[in-house]
Amino acid sequence: MTRPDPRRGTAAARGEARGRGVSTTLSYVLTLGITTLLLTGLVTATAGYVEDQRERIVRTELGIIGQQVAATVENADHVGASGGEVELTRQLPRQIARTGYQIAVNESGSDEVVVSASVRDGEVRVVVPVNTEPDHTVVSTTVQSGPVRVTFTSNGGAGDEIEVQSGV
Repeated sequence: MTRPDPRRGTAAARGEARGRGVSTTLSYVLTLGITTLLLTGLVTATAGYVEDQRERIVRTELGIIGQQVAATVENADHVGASGGEVELTRQLPRQIARTGYQIAVNESGSDEVVVSASVRDGEVRVVVPVNTEPDHTVVSTTVQSGPVRVTFTSNGGAGDEIEVQSGV
């Protein structure tokens, strides 16, 4: 065993103990920094995933609503074709994924139901075709989310009209 050199003094006197304390503090700060970066990355990735899922849910729900409105229009057309006035009501949700939506019927002159909602990255639109008798006109209308009322008005054969209105 070597003998300590009396000229060098103790470890504390030489400053060696301070170096070990800095190493522990530096290690702690680095650990906190790396943990913060990892958690930030995880939160960012999760937020994007949740937004994608939300948009997918909105698109699916809009498709279901569009099909329900199109089916109600087709039912009114079918029942009204036998003569008389028809009024059908369809209960629809006021919001999907905490978002309101619009229903546009025959907006471009073609027999379609277009259901749209605004989402974070823009607008989601779903188009559903509507099949009606050739001599029946689907009136171009736009209504907000919620229940709808579909009316068939007979004009004596040619020119019968089907209209979608905001419901009760």
